[in-house]
Amino acid sequence: MVQANKSDNSSNETWHPIGYNKERIASVWVQLKSYETINENSFRINSKVTGDNGQQIVGRIDVNCKNKDYFFRPNGVLSQRAPWAAIEEGSAVQGIATMYCKNTTAKAEWGYTPNTAYLWNAPKPDGDPSNAAGEWVAAYSGDDAETYYNSAVKKEGNLIVYAFFYRAKKGERSAASPQDTSNYQWVRNSCAENLASAFFQPDRSVDGVWLPPEPGRSGGANMITRKLFCSSKAAR
Repeated sequence: MVQANKSDNSSNETWHPIGYNKERIASVWVQLKSYETINENSFRINSKVTGDNGQQIVGRIDVNCKNKDYFFRPNGVLSQRAPWAAIEEGSAVQGIATMYCKNTTAKAEWGYTPNTAYLWNAPKPDGDPSNAAGEWVAAYSGDDAETYYNSAVKKEGNLIVYAFFYRAKKGERSAASPQDTSNYQWVRNSCAENLASAFFQPDRSVDGVWLPPEPGRSGGANMITRKLFCSSKAAR
């Protein structure tokens, strides 16, 4: 995930990177403001991809959230025989589908289930997580990533809300560099089960979403904050 821009300087023509190659160079982009609903299960968004020869191909992506497949059509091509492709785990298309399939009747297929709605069905959070008032506490540090949670934790019924910082480390390096992916997020963390939802807003020009709840890693920030703040008076 990418950290949201501080202000909306984009337009309908602004391209936002959503996919990267092995060298972490952007290779897939979308125009977020071009999003449109096709039907109750599908949406369309303008996209461009880097072809095998390095040339950028501009077109549009149609995503069927129920079938979990997509179709890319280059501009100027009226028809093509290429079949719909399955959305691969960890792909750029999966990322954009996870964000926008929440608007469809197939949202439960993407983790937006009624049982976990208390985590993902919530208003947009106030403020920037990078400006959280508390102290940043290290939660995890390994060759793959390092994470921190902010001690200014807020209790809301059977969950807690806190600011989170994540930095991925590239390749086999044990130390992070400025080129590595980093992100500040708001997190809604359940006090009843090992699930948490992160708020994702790729740009100020579009509404962000609380993403589908995911289990926390063993010894990670979700488990640590749940233990410290769910039943503690330390939470605000």
